[in-house]
Amino acid sequence: MAPEAEVPPRESAAVSDGSSLSLDEAHAFCVTLRSVSSTIRSNLAKQLQVQLRASTTSDVFSIDKSGGQIQSESLTITLLTHGRPSSPAAHTWLLRALRTHDGDVAVAEFLQYWGRLSLIAGVCAAGEGEAVSTQYVDWYRGPPGQARFMPGLTALRAPGGLESFILQGWMPRAPPIQRSRLVTALGSCFADEVRLWLRARGFLVNDDFRAAGTSYPHVEDSAVPLLQCSAGLVNTFVLRQQFEWAFEGRSFEDDLWVGARGSITLPTEAARARTREMFEATSLFVITLGLAEVWYQRRCAKPEDGTDARESTGARGAPGAHARSTGDWEEILWRAVPSDRFDPSRHGFRVSSTSENLANLRRIVQLIRHNVPFARIVFTVSPIPLAATFRGVACVTANAASKAIMRAAVDELLTEHQVSCRRAAIPVVNGIPEVPLEAAGRRGGSADASAGLCCASGDGVPGADADPDRNGGDLTRTDVVADGTSCLGEDASQDEWLYYWPAYEMVKEGFVEAYYEDGRHVKREVVEQVLSLFGKYFCLQPSEL
Repeated sequence: MAPEAEVPPRESAAVSDGSSLSLDEAHAFCVTLRSVSSTIRSNLAKQLQVQLRASTTSDVFSIDKSGGQIQSESLTITLLTHGRPSSPAAHTWLLRALRTHDGDVAVAEFLQYWGRLSLIAGVCAAGEGEAVSTQYVDWYRGPPGQARFMPGLTALRAPGGLESFILQGWMPRAPPIQRSRLVTALGSCFADEVRLWLRARGFLVNDDFRAAGTSYPHVEDSAVPLLQCSAGLVNTFVLRQQFEWAFEGRSFEDDLWVGARGSITLPTEAARARTREMFEATSLFVITLGLAEVWYQRRCAKPEDGTDARESTGARGAPGAHARSTGDWEEILWRAVPSDRFDPSRHGFRVSSTSENLANLRRIVQLIRHNVPFARIVFTVSPIPLAATFRGVACVTANAASKAIMRAAVDELLTEHQVSCRRAAIPVVNGIPEVPLEAAGRRGGSADASAGLCCASGDGVPGADADPDRNGGDLTRTDVVADGTSCLGEDASQDEWLYYWPAYEMVKEGFVEAYYEDGRHVKREVVEQVLSLFGKYFCLQPSEL
């Protein structure tokens, strides 16, 4: 049986000579096609908006509909509207007939529009709400719903904009902070904002040992832990020093740690013991990273015990050491050097690299996971800019570089974590592994540098040699299953342990005027909004906050 003819004889003839459409008819078809296709696109966007508003937990951020589908529907409706039959052959005829009038400006503009329409892949939203945009297929954009687009400032700064456009992909599946479990915040001064906010709402947090009613800088006492938010632990080198000192008893030169008032702070054994005790009782660390610019002092000989102090002091190079041809190395200082002790032959200033900071972060994570295997870690970058730079360039540009280095180091750490989970065939949901990472994916460098993501202790089982009461009795290790993952009973959400909180991005992008006139300190109402969102997603019982 011969196939049924899809194009009437009149239309078939028209295809050959192009005379079936007058210019006025071509104009009419162009107007109808543009109107119908625009309506289809508009309805598609409205459909996605309805889906987004219907469920706050929906993961549907796009609707796939190709430009070819929109064109086909538009051609069908247009032909029927003009009293002509519709079929694939009729669609082809109409477009060919229109192209015979491509010398006309109106028809030519329509044909350009029609070509762009063919590149549409559907509609998408960067987040919840009504900010929906067209998605195109001119470049591959990943699996459906994976692409996230830059929002306009109006949408970003509207109510709900921070959650819709900045927090996507960074929120934990379940709040990891409980009132009875210790949270230790350390790093730059912004960590103190987190600590004080949690304490004011009844959560258990580390103390900075300030006397009542005092503020920065407070009286420094070498008998208390050196871990204090006012201590100026603003770079990853000195943070690493603190963890190595507390957990491994690393020793440092007497003039390495300089307090807030320029006085030497001596690390006593009593202070180390108290710091380690606090670390071991911690269920979650909030580590705020400040800057990449560092001051250092050179050393010219190894300690008498023969150990390489470069590896334990956050010296230059991976995993923290850089030996010059003369055999000296650098030790990173807490702060700039007091003027009365500055020695140009020993002291210097430089900008640390992303790889150095990444190595330090790996080491910090490794120390925490080995010594406090059930503790979680939240990294954040401080929104407080540099007060000054010593590079000889504008401080605004130096600050941009410094923050970029810190943010890039954290992002690579998190990427390594996700890649390692995938290599171990561990499911990853929204960038978060569903069970603890057991072995780090090595990406070059020494074993010490690349082992920072290893959460195993003892024989490779997380917590195998851990004291069940190490975390103050709150985090109880109940069992270890055959594949080496920990079984935590009621604390099932413990399988998430590494997070990033985008406070820096929220402050920098989410507000019209986030800073006071000094350009450095974040306005109180901005801090409160950022921390309220932190409480909403990281603290249990958010209704009580």
